[in-house]
Amino acid sequence: MSAYPLVESGGMYSFDFTSFADQAYNAGQKDMGSGYFGMLSGDANADGDVNQQDKITWTGHAGKRAYNSADFDLDGQINNIDKNDIWIENKGNSSQIPD
Repeated sequence: MSAYPLVESGGMYSFDFTSFADQAYNAGQKDMGSGYFGMLSGDANADGDVNQQDKITWTGHAGKRAYNSADFDLDGQINNIDKNDIWIENKGNSSQIPD
């Protein structure tokens, strides 16, 4: 979600979120390195916080081939890469959307 209004051009709206973290609402991006920023992942239950509850959701789906909230890297497989490389890395972070 953009922190700033989008500008329409030729019937299209576009926004490049890769320039700096505060382009996202509430600076809700993660520094990916090399000048790139991306969305946080790992919030399996969509409560705004990456925490133990999300790991419980991941545990219930581990080993499955599916695109769902426990597939943190969206590769269609729910495995240790999702937990170890994404959930652990982002545990304790949160994101927000306006009411």
